[in-house]
Amino acid sequence: DPEAWQGGLRPFDTFGPYQLLKRLGAGGMAEVLLARRTMAEGVDKLVALKLVFQEYARHPRLSELFLTEARLSATLQHPNVIQVFDVGSAAGRPFMAMEYVHGCNGADLMERLRERGRPPPVALAVTLAIELGKALEYLHDQRDLDGRPLHLVHRDVSPGNLLIGLHGEVKLVDMGVASASIASGNDLLVVGKRAYMAPEQAAGGRPEPGWDIHGMGLVLYELLTLKRAFGEVAEAEHAGRLRPSRFNAQVTPELERLVRWATAPEPKDRAPSAQALRQALERVRGTLPPFDVVQAMRELFGESLDRVQRETEALIGVARGRDRPRGSRRWLGFVERRIPGALQLMASRHHQGLRWGALALTILGTSGAALLWPLHAREAALGEHLVRADRLIAVAKLSGAGEDTALAQLQAARALGPEDPRVLARLEALADGFESLATEAVQRGDVAEAVAHLRAALEAAPGRNVPRMKLQSLEDEARRASTGWRKP
Repeated sequence: DPEAWQGGLRPFDTFGPYQLLKRLGAGGMAEVLLARRTMAEGVDKLVALKLVFQEYARHPRLSELFLTEARLSATLQHPNVIQVFDVGSAAGRPFMAMEYVHGCNGADLMERLRERGRPPPVALAVTLAIELGKALEYLHDQRDLDGRPLHLVHRDVSPGNLLIGLHGEVKLVDMGVASASIASGNDLLVVGKRAYMAPEQAAGGRPEPGWDIHGMGLVLYELLTLKRAFGEVAEAEHAGRLRPSRFNAQVTPELERLVRWATAPEPKDRAPSAQALRQALERVRGTLPPFDVVQAMRELFGESLDRVQRETEALIGVARGRDRPRGSRRWLGFVERRIPGALQLMASRHHQGLRWGALALTILGTSGAALLWPLHAREAALGEHLVRADRLIAVAKLSGAGEDTALAQLQAARALGPEDPRVLARLEALADGFESLATEAVQRGDVAEAVAHLRAALEAAPGRNVPRMKLQSLEDEARRASTGWRKP
């Protein structure tokens, strides 16, 4: 729901170097949006963009916790751990760009199996648990550059943090709690979902890999039975005595033993490592019939995920249409006739030094170019200026006399929202374009046009020094020419 996005962000707005497409979900501290980044040669990359909620972004301690998660996650590289490509901050909100998995999470999978009203395939549960075990084994074995163990513990192993892609990939997500003690300096920080906590974790003990092994055992139990082992709080007196065979007759005695081994209340009775539990599960899988996770995902989610894929492709199509046009020769010719040299502005997306991430200008322009849902009168007025500016950009009315130009509308919007990222992004992009037009005008020998473009660039971005110096140089040259002065 776009109305739920924070900070006035809407579909197709830019955030740092990313163009937002739709919301994927939200947690207690951040929301996750599907976003697009255009790489070299116009290649698009989809990412899951995790943004800290504004109320938390204002607190340095919480922002640092998030950024610690992001920095930690960016160092991890394993097929079963979600990959982080980028870390940063924009509009006062820390973010990280993660690998986008087209699929579902473990909770979604179990809900779909419940809807089908059939017992879950044991081989599917075992296969997913094995992949989860590989991720935990990798995490627990991490060392720093000097070879010292990092003692990473995920601390929130649960179905919702296990992603399963349509092509069978399995990924562990949400490293925030794994890094919580690093950022807080407090190993005893209690984090995670209590229903999946080991007894010693709920009691506030020091993090140990056994916590994650306990969570892995509960995830396996749920995958086998489609039932939660506990309510809101894990019940220590029942842990280790779980009997999945009561709800799924396909569960073998050995598999049931492994569930109990993983969820034993006492750490000393629990599987000693994720590796040991994974290896035991692999031996069980060797006794089961062959199972194709890809085929299972296709049968369970194929239709719905195909629909999501079509919707995503449609969003990308609209997003590309809002980029500077690359294929419409008739439209490009029209703009070039209206403003000589305007193609330089359209092509400036690849200009060296251009802040391409800020190019939210809806150059193709439609009646809905800026979809804004004002919360009050000030926001409504600002939104109207943005809508008008986008429409004027679409017809190449960038600057000039009067109020009916894109630059004038954006200046009015800036007066209402001096720090609004949508306004600043458009003004920065417009300033880049004016600088490019000025460069081309100089190359043609049209100093007057170059001066006009540089003045417009400074109106859009008054703090820029380069156009100011270029303007001063051109004006000095013009004065010398008017007085007939020549260098001796």
